Amino acid sequence: GSTHVSFAERRPKEAKAGEARVAVVSLSPSEDAPVNVSQEVVDKYKARTAGELERFIRRAAQGGTRMVVTPEFSTVGYPSLGGSPEDDEFQNRAQIRPYVETDNGPTAKRFGALARELGIWLIIGIAEDGGKSYYNTSLVFNPKGQLETKYRKINLFEGETAFLSPGKERVFFDTDFGRVGVSTCFDI
Repeated sequence: GSTHVSFAERRPKEAKAGEARVAVVSLSPSEDAPVNVSQEVVDKYKARTAGELERFIRRAAQGGTRMVVTPEFSTVGYPSLGGSPEDDEFQNRAQIRPYVETDNGPTAKRFGALARELGIWLIIGIAEDGGKSYYNTSLVFNPKGQLETKYRKINLFEGETAFLSPGKERVFFDTDFGRVGVSTCFDI
């Protein structure tokens, strides 16, 4: 496949109190998420996807951007199972299991360090292992690279209930340019 990326930016003419430049990175990984393969294959795929995402985050963070937002599952992607686009998602917990991580796993460490290096707020989408349940989670890193908060998608879309559990609470966090809320896809 090919990599698709687009940027949407809001640039205030002059920075005023409560305003900030925010970049949204919309990334479709260059390959579909493999399923029913070894952990080693999944780890290599995730490393390539994270590398692509990092390049675009670095580009988006140029020129005074204060926050970069990435899509849900931005470090995971979705499989192509040969059906309609609506069917191209994981079908069960076994298929997504190799992709899940905790909120302090390797992906969180990598992108927390990137947020610190770039001095930005960074929102990254992962498949989170929450113990007994898996979640579609957005990790929010502050400019010091610390996990400020996380948001678990509440309103799962049709087939997602086969492999994910819904989150339970809305999430807001404070920045020096204002209060920010996080929502994902069907939550809006």
